[in-house]
Amino acid sequence: PAGDTHCPSGGYLLSVGADQQLSGASWQATTRELMLAALQGRVPPNPFLPLSGWLNAEIWGSWSPADGHHIRGVTDLKEARLATEHQDLWLERLNTRFQWRSLGRRNWSLHFADLLFDDGEQSWTAPRLSLARDTAAGRGLRLSAGRLPLGVPLRLARTIMAIYGTPWPPALPGAATGVVSDLDLVLNASWRLVMARGEVAQARLSDWGRWPELAGLDASVALGPDSGRLRLRGAAVVVDWPRMFREPLTLAIPACTVAVDWGRGWQAGISDCAIENDDLALHGETMLRSNSGRPAIDLNVVVTRGRVARLGPYWPESVLREKTKAWLRMGLAGSILAAASGSDAASRAC
Repeated sequence: PAGDTHCPSGGYLLSVGADQQLSGASWQATTRELMLAALQGRVPPNPFLPLSGWLNAEIWGSWSPADGHHIRGVTDLKEARLATEHQDLWLERLNTRFQWRSLGRRNWSLHFADLLFDDGEQSWTAPRLSLARDTAAGRGLRLSAGRLPLGVPLRLARTIMAIYGTPWPPALPGAATGVVSDLDLVLNASWRLVMARGEVAQARLSDWGRWPELAGLDASVALGPDSGRLRLRGAAVVVDWPRMFREPLTLAIPACTVAVDWGRGWQAGISDCAIENDDLALHGETMLRSNSGRPAIDLNVVVTRGRVARLGPYWPESVLREKTKAWLRMGLAGSILAAASGSDAASRAC
């Protein structure tokens, strides 16, 4: 009713064609402190519609058989709970301008501008954030943004895939923090990677099965459907990989290029790579390839400095034979290694 600030106000216009069928509609609505819990059971269920909260909004919408739904406006959502079988999210506040188009579950787009997000623990803003799906064009999901916390696109992609009944690939990290800029991510209709590009700062990646937990990493990412390239760097990168190294390692990585190929099996080529800390300094190249058992490793490394007695944590024990590990633990006691290559480091250290 008019004058009730807990209810929406506005108007609508319907268009009827010569065949007396509805040919279009347009509407406008304004809400002031609308209680979303009162809408439960009155509107169609939607995984993106909060179960509770208070909504202030100015919204314009239209519909036609050819163009589907088109809704745009500005919204301010407070104290909201978004809960489905896929997630349970509390929103302290969400303020944004937005535009939404939909022709159904297989063709829609959602664009945000000047987005403010606050969940009570973390607050961030994004100048732009866009999500789109068009399976007829081969796009299961496209996600692009100017600047975001790294965990946001990961959670969005994971949630949308779950809504469409697709589990998160175990080869990808389940959790991430940091910042990503100039992000462009495209998955095809089968949810396989088409493209991923962006700049990542102070990333922390975890919860991804057999791969290491990484922290303090900066990267330039350019990935395609079968291969890609990462340029890595970081002043204090922590590598926690229990299945490879017996304790976490902290390393400075001035520069490192990783070329990955997963078209047939997988392989990773590491080149132009320098790593250093108080215990060692090295540079060189490494190639890892998938194998029937343990991965094959081709190592070409020059160690320019190393404290032999403190190199124990750096041996990749999961790929070394037991005799080699025993020799390394017992045979290297306490000298200083200087300017040794991967092939003759052991002989100079004894």
